[in-house]
Amino acid sequence: MENRQSKKNVLKLSVLAYIPIGILMLLMSVLGAVFQSKTWNIEIFCTIKICEIVALVLPPALLVIGIYQKKCYQKKWDQGTFAKERQFLIEQRSKAQDVTEQQLKVLPKIRKSADNRARLLIACSVIGAISAGIIGNAVVYIIVAIYMEMGLSRLCFRKESDPFILGDNDLSKEKYPYLYQMAERARDALHCSGDIVITVTGECNIGIKKVAGYYNIELGVMLAGIESEDELFAMFLHEFAHMKEEEQDGSGIEYEYRNWLLYGMVESNLQAITEWMFLYQDTRYQCEFELYEYASSLMKELKADQSMASVRRAAASGLLKLFYFDVFSWEEQGNNFDPLYAPKQLSSHFVTEQIHYWQQQLSKREIDWRNLMEHELPAQSDSHPTTKMRLDALWITSYQLVKDTSCDAYRKEQKAVCELMDELIYCELNEEYEENRKEQYLEPYKQIQEWKDKGQPILQHEYAGILDALLQVGEVEAALLLCDRVIRELPPEISAYAYFTKGRILIRRYDERAIELIYQAIENNSNLIQNGLDEIGYFCCLIGNRAELERYRKMADELMQKNEDEYRQLGILTPSDQLEREELPDGKLDTILSYIHSVDKKQIQHIWLVRKILPTGMASSVFIVQFKKECPPDQQEEIYQKLFCYLDTLDDRCYSLILYDRLMCKNFKKVKGSCVY
Repeated sequence: MENRQSKKNVLKLSVLAYIPIGILMLLMSVLGAVFQSKTWNIEIFCTIKICEIVALVLPPALLVIGIYQKKCYQKKWDQGTFAKERQFLIEQRSKAQDVTEQQLKVLPKIRKSADNRARLLIACSVIGAISAGIIGNAVVYIIVAIYMEMGLSRLCFRKESDPFILGDNDLSKEKYPYLYQMAERARDALHCSGDIVITVTGECNIGIKKVAGYYNIELGVMLAGIESEDELFAMFLHEFAHMKEEEQDGSGIEYEYRNWLLYGMVESNLQAITEWMFLYQDTRYQCEFELYEYASSLMKELKADQSMASVRRAAASGLLKLFYFDVFSWEEQGNNFDPLYAPKQLSSHFVTEQIHYWQQQLSKREIDWRNLMEHELPAQSDSHPTTKMRLDALWITSYQLVKDTSCDAYRKEQKAVCELMDELIYCELNEEYEENRKEQYLEPYKQIQEWKDKGQPILQHEYAGILDALLQVGEVEAALLLCDRVIRELPPEISAYAYFTKGRILIRRYDERAIELIYQAIENNSNLIQNGLDEIGYFCCLIGNRAELERYRKMADELMQKNEDEYRQLGILTPSDQLEREELPDGKLDTILSYIHSVDKKQIQHIWLVRKILPTGMASSVFIVQFKKECPPDQQEEIYQKLFCYLDTLDDRCYSLILYDRLMCKNFKKVKGSCVY
């Protein structure tokens, strides 16, 4: 809903931005006609000329200064290593109250600085235009018009005067009166004022924001389907507590400005230049806001939880259900499942079926899930406290779900919300269901059958695609068996993806052997570092394995640092690179080019191959691929993925694959014999 309003605003303001520019052009013409024939003494003429020069030169000077300021600012915040950066953030969170107060003083200053720069651009445009009109310098007209557009496009229009138009997933008050009564009771209890619009989403969460003067509650349908009346009311209280705090401490304005920077700016024909003009202010604001958000998030959540104290048992029950649903969703990826696109006809009851299945699993797994909740450790990057921390803050000692005593009116609307989302999902997916089913299910299934017909061979450049296909069609057990075969038959550096996939499956079955499997995968393939660490970190926190978590954090610091210093550098080209001609072992290049020719569908224009050597001595065979201009983006992506997987599992050499871009550094072309295709 916010996106609809934002797009409407952007279009309206981008059109309005040209009106003052047109008026300015007219003003210049009038001034030129009136004053050009007059005779000016030398003092006045020089003054006008100086004004014109200053107005024209000041914006470029500010742009250069801004670029320099940005570099200095980034250098100031550079902690040197990932370990130091992590420690710095932990320290900020440990003094959350002080950091939050400090950041809420800093952010408005940066915001006002950016707005003042926009006003200065407009002032330079007006002064330059008037001066040019008097002197009769027509060339200046274009320059000052650019300044005007840049300044106007950055003015922060925050007020939305348009009426709120309900979309398909916005609940009307007439059809869902009881849900609105619950939300209004929560609003009034927190002494907030303003109308409410409830938007249903496909998630299992709840959020709130201010849009066009309304409190927009984004209610996940899965949450609405599993929470009782009292539990959902507690969630409403929590969300309105956030709104009350934002209105009291002024942070709501900063959230609004940050969202405007990301999504709501007036689109201008000079957007790229405008971004450079405000590079320092925007970079600083984003960094300072992220620090504020990180430092304050846990404190804000625990504070908002206190608003649920009057219904703390229902609140605790609702929080438990949220935790249980998250774990349920995570576990499901470790077992065979029925894919959405497997049936010939799309189910029209996706949401209700999913909720029913969760309720079945709850009856079987509640004790195990509760045990996980009691032992879960907080992740250093989490924006929310653990569920146990939240229950302890509410003085809850018995971690039990409360009996559902919802009234008939609530149950009726709860069912209606689920049916509405069933209908919306069906309408959205059914239109292209046949095409999506072919891509998401039939083609992977065909790929698997063809592989089976060939005798299920283990080919180093094909097994990863078969694994992905098996997982896509829900055959997790078959994927696990294939991983075992690959690990037995291929060297570790080739079978890294099999180690990772097996670890990813076993970790969802709470098999701690998965940790070593994933570490093995990371050791042999740097492309798996980020995903592998995410898997291990989440698992260690979930099961409460403190010793393994400490090991993970140490390993993560080292691996992420190496990834930044070496692996990432091998995947980019810069003017200072040490490049030389690559001499692959006999026949290796021919083998690679033969494979490329078999999958490129005659869409590749050129391929260059060079050897890039880092100061540390680490080196990579870098392939730069240039597609033909007529090759569509989706086909480029398909071919690129095939080449990436092939090189990723070819041998123990380090390969990099880079897409050619006309703006990229082209020093590789200077290497003799680099063009190989």
